[in-house]
Amino acid sequence: MEEIFIKNIGGWTYIINPESNINKQDITGKYLWFCKNKKTLISLAKDILKKYGLLCAKVPSADIPLNTDFVLCVYDTEPKLKTELAKYSDDTIKYRYWKSDADTRRGIYSKKQREGK
Repeated sequence: MEEIFIKNIGGWTYIINPESNINKQDITGKYLWFCKNKKTLISLAKDILKKYGLLCAKVPSADIPLNTDFVLCVYDTEPKLKTELAKYSDDTIKYRYWKSDADTRRGIYSKKQREGK
């Protein structure tokens, strides 16, 4: 059994699950969380990747957040876990649901995503 591993690339820290059956080219978007503590988000990413068999996630590599919080992006092929993943939020971790890659390219943000910024 391979362990989740971490790799820094281009300003992002990627958390990668080598046991996932997901192909990178099939990914169409991401689930988003915001938190002041980057280590908390990395731990959350590891748990979610293992539990749901997802391929990868990322947080900014910087030690200081760009805004008030760090962001965690957990990638998937479709928003099938959108509701289920809401349980991974609390007073310190804000869940902002799903954002498609198409919306990212167009600079579109939902109200739920904007609330945490």
